[in-house]
Amino acid sequence: MFLDQITSFEGTHLLQWNTIKSKFSITTRPKAKWIKILESLITTPTSRRLSPHLQSPPKDISEYMPDPDCPDMSRSSREWIAMWQPTSNSTVMGRIRHKNPITDTIVGQHYIEWLDHNTDTPTPHSSSPILIQCTGCHLDDPLILLPRTSRATCLFSGNASLTMIIDRSNVRLSNNKIQLVHQLPDLSELSYSHFEFMTSTMLIKRPTQLLPDSRLSHSLSQQLISKFIVQGSYQSKLAILASQLSAYNIIDFYTDGSLSHGGTFRMTMGIVSCCHIWQSFIN
Repeated sequence: MFLDQITSFEGTHLLQWNTIKSKFSITTRPKAKWIKILESLITTPTSRRLSPHLQSPPKDISEYMPDPDCPDMSRSSREWIAMWQPTSNSTVMGRIRHKNPITDTIVGQHYIEWLDHNTDTPTPHSSSPILIQCTGCHLDDPLILLPRTSRATCLFSGNASLTMIIDRSNVRLSNNKIQLVHQLPDLSELSYSHFEFMTSTMLIKRPTQLLPDSRLSHSLSQQLISKFIVQGSYQSKLAILASQLSAYNIIDFYTDGSLSHGGTFRMTMGIVSCCHIWQSFIN
C-alpha cells in the first residue's frame, strides 16, 4: 500500500480510518496499529493535512471513489442518498422516504451537516462528517403529499436516475444523526460527476404517438428538445447543434475507438460526425 492510496481526493489529507476500511474492505473493528503509527508521524491531533512534500496530485474521482449506484426502485428500502442540484450548484443529501417506480422519482428527507461546536475549528478532513435531520429549509416542498412526522420534516423530490446511494457502511448515531464514511467534498464531487454523466447519456424519450411528418421543421426540433431533454444546459447545446445541422440531409457518424470505463455508468467514447448535402440534378 502506498501513501497516495490512503489520502483524500485532493491528495492533501490522510483519510480517516473508517474511510480506509471501506475503501479496502478491511473487516478489523479496532483501529490497526500501523495507521496509529502513521498518524503520529505525519499528522497532528487537530489536522490531518499532510506536509507539502507528502502530498500527491488530485485524483480522478472515477478511480478514487466507487461507482455510484442508483436507488433500487423495485424495493421499498430507504437508502441514504446524495444528488447534485444544478440550481444551487451544490449536493443535497438525505434518506429516501418514498419511491415511485412509475415516474422514476423519489421523495427524500433532507439531512444537513452537523458541526460539533465543542471542537476547535472543524475542517472537512479533521473528522468523519456527521449529518443531522433538517427541520425545514427552502428545499421543503409543500406539494409533497406525505404525512409530516418527526421523521419527515423537510421533504424534497428528485429523479431516481440522477440520485446516488451513499456508502452503506455509514454509522447510525443517536438523535437522528449519521456518520458518513466518505468526506463531504468527495461525495459532492462524485454526485456532480454522476449527474453530468447521467444527463449527458439520457436518450430522448420516444413520443407515444407517431409524428404525422417525419421531416421535422426547425421549430418542431426545438420543441422536442425542450420537451424531452432533462437538463437545461444540454437543451441549449442540442438546440444550437440542431440549428447548425438543419441545412444538411446526410450525417455520418464515426467513433475513434477510445472507449473508457467500459461496463460502468461512466462509459464514454469519442465521436465525430461528417455532414453532407445531397443534391440531384435533372438535365
